[in-house]
Amino acid sequence: MFKELRGEKFHSFPAVNTLFGAMAHHAEFSTVDWSSLVLSVGGGMAVQSATAKLWLEKTGCPIVEGYGLSELRRGHLHPVDSIAYSGNIGLPLPNTELSCSTTTATKCRWHAGRDQHPRPAGDGRYGSAPTRLRR
Repeated sequence: MFKELRGEKFHSFPAVNTLFGAMAHHAEFSTVDWSSLVLSVGGGMAVQSATAKLWLEKTGCPIVEGYGLSELRRGHLHPVDSIAYSGNIGLPLPNTELSCSTTTATKCRWHAGRDQHPRPAGDGRYGSAPTRLRR
């Protein structure tokens, strides 16, 4: 991977926590010019604070996290002008409706429960084919 990145100017880098960490600890990390990097997006899993801190130290670019179901075109993203890792899931993307409930479906504060997307989005394949959701 480093061989491919060497000599290239790139501005964004999407990855999962394990890739960010493995790259930052790799001996060839410093052979890549990270000076053009302005957006590092972590997705697919939570980004650990230690990984985010190391990435920021080595690249000067904080990792912003994205969370959601991209195939359903909804989710959350940290503002891309973030200057530090927050550990939160970010703000809902446009046209994402959210509600919050506890396991007993009572109203709760945002940080006390989980977000729920109240209706299917995307191209309709998921909402019209419940068996796909059970797989």
